[in-house]
Amino acid sequence: MMKIKHMKFEVCGSCQNNCVFCAHGGMISEFKGYQLSIEELKNFIDCTRKSDYFIEELSIHGIGEPLLWNHLDEGIKLLKNSGVIGKIILTTNGLLLDKIKDETMRFIDILSVSVYPNYPKGNLLAEKKTRYSDKVEINFITKFMVKPTRRYNAIPCYCMTCGPMFVKDKIFFYCGPTCFDAAKLRGVDIFKYDDLYTQIQPNYLENFQKKNVGNLEFCNYCWANSNIKRASLPHGAIPSKATVVLMGVFAYFELRMLKDFLKMILPGFYAGLKKIKDDFYLKKFTQGTRNV
Repeated sequence: MMKIKHMKFEVCGSCQNNCVFCAHGGMISEFKGYQLSIEELKNFIDCTRKSDYFIEELSIHGIGEPLLWNHLDEGIKLLKNSGVIGKIILTTNGLLLDKIKDETMRFIDILSVSVYPNYPKGNLLAEKKTRYSDKVEINFITKFMVKPTRRYNAIPCYCMTCGPMFVKDKIFFYCGPTCFDAAKLRGVDIFKYDDLYTQIQPNYLENFQKKNVGNLEFCNYCWANSNIKRASLPHGAIPSKATVVLMGVFAYFELRMLKDFLKMILPGFYAGLKKIKDDFYLKKFTQGTRNV
């Protein structure tokens, strides 16, 4: 059996927001209105099973907003019960949290909520966090990284959104959603580069070449290239000086090494600190935010 550590799984091409710097923007334009069908999903599961693959983590985060997927409940249940998928991670903007049924939450291992300024569902999110404290993760988005506007000489690189990625009837070997903006900036049709993807079929990763990850010409144009240093712009909020100081404190305590140490040595202290941070951000993002 071949184990796939992580796979991106795109289910819906719509989103309630229209963020200028959205890293998925180019792909949303390409698949506008797309809805993954149950037939396509079952074919993906069947091909994965026939390939003797096991996907340790399946990340459902788009293309746009996954909670707009028409087959959310049935689809997640089919994926979790397929026997070829371990952990299911669903990333959402949290505007439709009330759409997630308790039955569906049983099959979701991590519900990652990206909270933007002026978030209107703070109370509902707090209730979800209390009820599913072991599953709900909150990410407070204050800034967007500006997309590249030219080619950089920046490979090889660490890719922040690498594949494999499943969308519609295709598996992209090396890239996540950001490759569509990279192709647009490069002035090419990404679907003409058939070495980047394959049609979904048994043994769909047999032509995958690890050396290509973060080492493609597309990477020189891509938002996900860690070697490309760009400005970050605020997303709809001007935090106070006190807020900035507290954000810095929270960011420090969330450094990975320190976080792992605290979780292991002082789990109660870590949990308390994280709750203080989440409560603080949630209050700021839902009550005290000022528009730019």
